[in-house]
Amino acid sequence: MPERCDPYVYYHRVRPFIFGSKDNPDLKNGVIYEGQYDNKSQFFRGETGAQSSIMPTLDGALGVEHSEDSLRHYLNEMREYMPVDHRKFIEEVESKSTVKDIIKDSITLTDAYNQCLEEIRAFRELHLHYARTYIHNQSKQKNPFGAGGSTIRGTGGTPFMKYLKKHRDETEQQKH
Repeated sequence: MPERCDPYVYYHRVRPFIFGSKDNPDLKNGVIYEGQYDNKSQFFRGETGAQSSIMPTLDGALGVEHSEDSLRHYLNEMREYMPVDHRKFIEEVESKSTVKDIIKDSITLTDAYNQCLEEIRAFRELHLHYARTYIHNQSKQKNPFGAGGSTIRGTGGTPFMKYLKKHRDETEQQKH
């Protein structure tokens, strides 16, 4: 990302256009798509990495659990934006994973499991770093283009810094 996308350009020129209208403090009344939805206000989440099926699949396969709170609710809601087959696959993986039972009697397997979790934690740490660099730090700079969207909410409508830290920390806590 740093090689091809300048933080200033991302924050001020790209990010405002990928925001959703749901939970966006700048769009409290939603967005009306003229000629669509009976011209009634719509509330959609914006583009977010939580729409990807990759991390939920890895979490499901490895039995990584996230606490039941507003973040968990949000992650479940993001599945509605995924292709149906992806959503079903994640649910299948989550319901059938026995990895935690398999590793518990083997130091070698436990070490390998913990290394997998470390790679996921490191990915989430990098994501947090990018969010800090590309959003949080940019929000503090004056510019002629405005605020680049909400500095409190991510493009998907979440308190992104808090959620990204929570994801990283919950991954770390699951190591054996």
